[in-house]
Amino acid sequence: MDDSLLTKCPHCKTLFRIQHDHLAIANGNVRCGVCYKVFNAKTEGLAYSEDPSTKTPPPSTSRKEAAEILNDLELPNAPDTTIKKAGPASTPDQEDIRQLVIAGEPIEQLFLAPKQQRFVRPWLWGSACLLATLLLITQWLWFNIETYSINPKWRPWYQTACRYLGCRITEYIAPSQIQTERLTVKTHADYSNVLVVDLIINNRAPLPQPMPAINLAFYDINGVTLSSRVLKPQEYLDKSISLKQMPRNTPIHLSFSIMDPGDNAVNYGVQLESNFPR
Repeated sequence: MDDSLLTKCPHCKTLFRIQHDHLAIANGNVRCGVCYKVFNAKTEGLAYSEDPSTKTPPPSTSRKEAAEILNDLELPNAPDTTIKKAGPASTPDQEDIRQLVIAGEPIEQLFLAPKQQRFVRPWLWGSACLLATLLLITQWLWFNIETYSINPKWRPWYQTACRYLGCRITEYIAPSQIQTERLTVKTHADYSNVLVVDLIINNRAPLPQPMPAINLAFYDINGVTLSSRVLKPQEYLDKSISLKQMPRNTPIHLSFSIMDPGDNAVNYGVQLESNFPR
């Protein structure tokens, strides 16, 4: 006699054969080979012994009756390969979201914490960024003081700052932007061998600048230099005049005396130079 049982899965109604030894191993718990559900063959499944000598032949059924029986059976459905139109996405309940826990913390706290930290004291971050920007600009202007201090737009700011900081800005010197006018050389009325030089200079630069040095030269008929002399401001300015800076667009009349270079000097000229302190 075959030591086996026929049992039916209570989920998909599938009949299959099982041994008594298998029931003893898991206390009757078995897994269906069709729907993969676990059930107890002793209590949930319909288990009975099968004796070949007393086996009752299955009842004869027609094709129509067999089709009805198959329709009544709850067989597992085959996977649906048809493309279905996606419906509206379901939104989880707010209470379900609050109950989720990640790394020991509620998920609601994980979403709220960054938002709270982002807007904590926004004025403090704005002030710090503004202060850092002003510091960078100040450093840039300080390390480039020689370049920007001669700019007419920036020079007043440098002058104001240096009055409080005790610094010195670069002197603006541009003798090429000083215009010379009405240069005349004539004999002195009271002394022989003395010449009187009259000259008008005008500062056309965008900023005031120091009084220049005057290079006065005399030439012969062939253009050969006979003599030349560089006069500093203290040599050609009147002793009663204290003028260190030339204002902008203001004509300054100069008149001073020099030694006569001789009868061979038939021509003369002036050139303005920088009067660097020694």
